[in-house]
Amino acid sequence: MAGRAGFEPATFGSSRSLNEMWDLYKDQFREWLSGKVTGPRTVKDYMNSLNRFLERHKISTIGELVSALQSINYKHHTVSALRNFVTFLELNGIIDEDDANRIRKYAKIKKTSADRTFITNDELREAWKQVKAYNEKRRELTFKLLVFSGLRLSHIHYLLTTFDPEKLIFLGDIAKYPLQEAGKGTKRVFYAYMPTELALELERLSDSYDAMREWVKNFKPPAHRVKARTIRKWHYNFLIRHDVSFEVADFIQGRSAKSVGERHYANLELLADEAYSTVVNDLKKVLEGDRDD
Repeated sequence: MAGRAGFEPATFGSSRSLNEMWDLYKDQFREWLSGKVTGPRTVKDYMNSLNRFLERHKISTIGELVSALQSINYKHHTVSALRNFVTFLELNGIIDEDDANRIRKYAKIKKTSADRTFITNDELREAWKQVKAYNEKRRELTFKLLVFSGLRLSHIHYLLTTFDPEKLIFLGDIAKYPLQEAGKGTKRVFYAYMPTELALELERLSDSYDAMREWVKNFKPPAHRVKARTIRKWHYNFLIRHDVSFEVADFIQGRSAKSVGERHYANLELLADEAYSTVVNDLKKVLEGDRDD
């Protein structure tokens, strides 16, 4: 493999270390990554993870790669970022397929156990009470969108920072907002579903993702387990308990398969509209204080 960067059985090719390839191509990688993953927060996290990793470790051989990954216990974000960087290098002919597969063989994402945290309606109501105590509409909008839509915080951030009221679609007691442009990679999303009255409250915000994340975490007990991720799980379980099918619940939460066909998509959308209309009043009752555990 003389004359090009890449992996040989025990080494990165004869000309460049992984560090050198990072220095040469990280700007192009950032641009490529921006068109592939969900949002700017993920891009930032991946870039920062690889920067830190390659500042601390000189990697020219497979052995050095394995030692470096072991030293960080195969941290998920770093390994995922590295695998994306390897794919970028391969697609652009900087390393070949054999080299890329060799790196992936040793840079495997460590399996993590599923988060078994399930919050209750009471915990959610207590968190809502703490949000309202700030008397800030931006916090309240963010929290209510998480509760009513069940979407990821990254998609809520996209909605609120690009909000255009002309895009809202009203269907009686419910409304939906198209978010197809926000979904990239494996994290697709179609609509944010919500009650009509919440849709009429929406306004565009300019706050960062990090700021929004702080608004929906670090709640005081008994709401300390409430955060964006556990709200999303709560919402999904709420839908299932109210007889929404798994497939329709997945569609509402933007978890549908990438390969969903156009005709099936249209059918799922109609079913989601109907299903959300049947549960929206019960969803509202949770924050209003009526028990539905």
